[in-house]
Amino acid sequence: MKIKKIYNSNNNEIACCFFRSTSQKPNMKILLQITERCNLRCKHCFVSSSTCGNDLSYEDIKNKILPNLIKAKVNRITLTGGEPMVHKDIMKIMNLINENNMHITLCTNAVALNERNIEQISKFKDVHVNVSLDGFSSKSHGKFRGNENEIIFDKIIENIKLLSKYKLLNGIMTSPNIYSDISEYVDICVFAKKYNARYVLFNPLSKFGRGEETQDLGYNQEQLKKLRNVLENKNIEDDNFEIVFIRIPSNNENMTLSDCNCEIPYVFTNGDVAICPYMVFACDNKESKYDRKDFIYGNILEDNFDLEEIMKNYEFVDYIEPDKIHCDSCNKGCKAIKIAHGLSINGCDVEMCKKLKK
Repeated sequence: MKIKKIYNSNNNEIACCFFRSTSQKPNMKILLQITERCNLRCKHCFVSSSTCGNDLSYEDIKNKILPNLIKAKVNRITLTGGEPMVHKDIMKIMNLINENNMHITLCTNAVALNERNIEQISKFKDVHVNVSLDGFSSKSHGKFRGNENEIIFDKIIENIKLLSKYKLLNGIMTSPNIYSDISEYVDICVFAKKYNARYVLFNPLSKFGRGEETQDLGYNQEQLKKLRNVLENKNIEDDNFEIVFIRIPSNNENMTLSDCNCEIPYVFTNGDVAICPYMVFACDNKESKYDRKDFIYGNILEDNFDLEEIMKNYEFVDYIEPDKIHCDSCNKGCKAIKIAHGLSINGCDVEMCKKLKK
């Protein structure tokens, strides 16, 4: 049976939005940041996670958040962090969501997984797991992720195989970086396909959080284009496996920019709700002319919060003078990237648009 493609690489658009999926109305998808803490310290982390930070409590999820989600017809929840597996109540949270018939996607670095908890997760219905893998050796992946211990890397690889064994593996997420050459990313794709992942998603190092200070660690535009060209020419994709390129230019000069898909609410550990978390993270960048409160639409832990009503009425208000930059793709592309560069959200996604000019 053919899988539902995340992004059709044969169409005439470059995917510029960090969100790779949208909600299917009238139902809704949300991202739930259950912890700010992480067991790694990745150089590019847009959340700037560390071993310290806040958690969403199981009680708040059960008594305050879940009723709001049910009312708003949420049927898909992505658990994110930080690293969700460090939350002391992760299994209770997954069980709670499962009991309410919502699909779960768990985003993890796979370090805290083991066969016991993987088997436990497999007993929940409708669960998928996405794993971050930024190189195909302990040296490359470990350097980027803040832990070069070979035992840790071997554990991650074995856990990916176990996720496949228990039919939980959904996707591999990777950010091309200078510690890994293109051949490693080819190997990651071949490995992911072998172990029945639906896709490998290539997401360039973002200009948010710690990533603002580590931009030189990511592939530049020409390297990204070469990476995409090599992978497309390898013919690794088939009906059951997809390679997804987010914000990676193509050799096809006729491709245009995709629109922004900012319609998936994100709940922070303090209860704040954003429609696009990247826009909030980008506001902390030095160049930003916006404030993060401009893109926070209330707090789900407060008694009068109504997610369904928020989603009906939210709007991105722009009070910044329109940019003087002009190209055929203005108003398209990623609003968060525009914010990070100190530009108007209704302006030009300069990182991508300038690459499309003939």
